Amino acid sequence: MKTAVITTGGLGTREATITKSNPKTMLPVYTNSNYDSDPVLKPIIELIFDGLFDKGFRRFCIIVSSNHKNIIKNHLTPDRAFLELLSKRNAYHDKRFVKILSRLYKKIEKSEIVWVSQKTPMGFGHALLSAKKFVDDDNFLLHAGDTYFPNYEFLSKFVKLFKTDNKITCNLLLESKKRLDGYGIAQIKKQNGQNRVFDVEEKPKQPKSNLAILPVYAFKPVIFDALKRTNHGKDSKIDLIMKNDQIKNFIEEKIGLNNKKLSTNEWDGVRILYQILSYNEYKHDLLPSEIGLDHLVDLKKGCYPGQEIHARMESRGKLKKKIMKFNSDSDILSGKFLTDNKKKINITTSIGKSGFFLINNIGEEKLIIDNVTLEINELKSIKIS
Repeated sequence: MKTAVITTGGLGTREATITKSNPKTMLPVYTNSNYDSDPVLKPIIELIFDGLFDKGFRRFCIIVSSNHKNIIKNHLTPDRAFLELLSKRNAYHDKRFVKILSRLYKKIEKSEIVWVSQKTPMGFGHALLSAKKFVDDDNFLLHAGDTYFPNYEFLSKFVKLFKTDNKITCNLLLESKKRLDGYGIAQIKKQNGQNRVFDVEEKPKQPKSNLAILPVYAFKPVIFDALKRTNHGKDSKIDLIMKNDQIKNFIEEKIGLNNKKLSTNEWDGVRILYQILSYNEYKHDLLPSEIGLDHLVDLKKGCYPGQEIHARMESRGKLKKKIMKFNSDSDILSGKFLTDNKKKINITTSIGKSGFFLINNIGEEKLIIDNVTLEINELKSIKIS
């Protein structure tokens, strides 16, 4: 994971006496200089950038408010003229700051940083949604710009777990706390040896657990579809934390039951089980009777295009070609084959021992291809109630 989104566009009303003209993310914090034993003051945004860069992140999208954009951007833009000015001075602290800033500028120059203005503060989710174009199809880290960690060692495990389990679409960073006011709260349960979040609630009055959600998340791009569908919260905000029923509805509609995306092969297995044809079959210009849908054709209805062809085929009582389903005793791939009795068949979909095929001059219940026996079954369309 190389991409990070940092949100800094909030109003900072809880520290309004300081943050009205100066963004929270620029508030100074004493930290180690990595140069000598003396501490150094650095703004929160620099500490976040430093920590993420040292853990391998190289693409940064920083969401800023229109009022504060220049303040933050100026700090994270290399100023070589300023460095040159400091280097000409002989004071100890000037030389010290040259080394500290030079290290920061080298990291910035090795990174891709994009600035996105959030004209009106409309919630954490809205800020994230504005980063969609930059993120594209990458998995990414979301980090609030008013929170930093003295040590980012936790990120290695945090990101690794996200990369190794394809079923995970979001990782939350939780911390057990005694005071929970002002935090989103998560409830978890053990599943396959891992903690799985089954419910979240934004700043509840009566928390159902002591697990506070810290503002660092790992997401897959599917989160953007969820945010577009999320109802606006209070004051027309788009909240990042959705209600539980919204999450369930989204998972069932967009990701699939059991929170699992189907691979192409898995989807083909579902199609074969429920006899759902796809372009693999339809591209052969087949009539309804040739794909098992002849019972849906009404020959008593008034004239319509194709009626004469359907009537002729019914009176003949025999089809020249048809899509059929097969089960075999050994794996067989898709493609065109010649059976042992010289019949041409085209296996349009196969997942090994079952699939669909197109055949001319139907008659047999079994076919043999290179010692692989195929049992033939008629298609039965799904009844939708």
